[in-house]
Amino acid sequence: RRLLRLIPVLVIAAVFFMFPLLASAQLPVTDDSYTQENTPNANYGNNTTLIVRGDATSQHNTYIRFSLAPLPTGLTTSNVSIATVALFVNTVTTAGTFDVYLTNSSWSEDSLTYGTAPTLGRLLVAAVPITTSMAHDYLILNVTSAVQSWLSGTVNNGLALVPSAGSKIDTSFDSKESVTASHGPEINFVLVSVGPAGPAG
Repeated sequence: RRLLRLIPVLVIAAVFFMFPLLASAQLPVTDDSYTQENTPNANYGNNTTLIVRGDATSQHNTYIRFSLAPLPTGLTTSNVSIATVALFVNTVTTAGTFDVYLTNSSWSEDSLTYGTAPTLGRLLVAAVPITTSMAHDYLILNVTSAVQSWLSGTVNNGLALVPSAGSKIDTSFDSKESVTASHGPEINFVLVSVGPAGPAG
């Protein structure tokens, strides 16, 4: 399992070496969890799924933070062509929409609760639709501005997935703790001009 975790890093290194002007990379998850309104002191950091639910008395919000360690030194916002987050939809009990925010304060999956949840920052993606037909498939969202913000000096406190106002959405995504498949969240992106140009051919 430790070898499998090293493979993406080795692949990234190889891509940067072979294609200094255009490369792809991944940001793995360091923390992921969700909170539940009617159990404000409970922690769900070890759960295999991440729930987003728009229940009027038991709202569930999901929080995900990614490691920036795979990024090469000296990377700037202009080097990021596009960045997308991949979420594997585990279940869809009720269709609906959710919003994606940056989070403004620090948190850890081992201690996160509804009562200690981080404050929400800038809205990144509004009203992401989830339908029942999307179960057991990937959802891909553009989060380029989030990665660019982190590269500009904004503290990386991750992302929050929150039910849109009035939405009755009830869905779950695979977390990094999922034991049935390697479907945890990840950010994939394309970099440009990440190194000096080689000699002309």
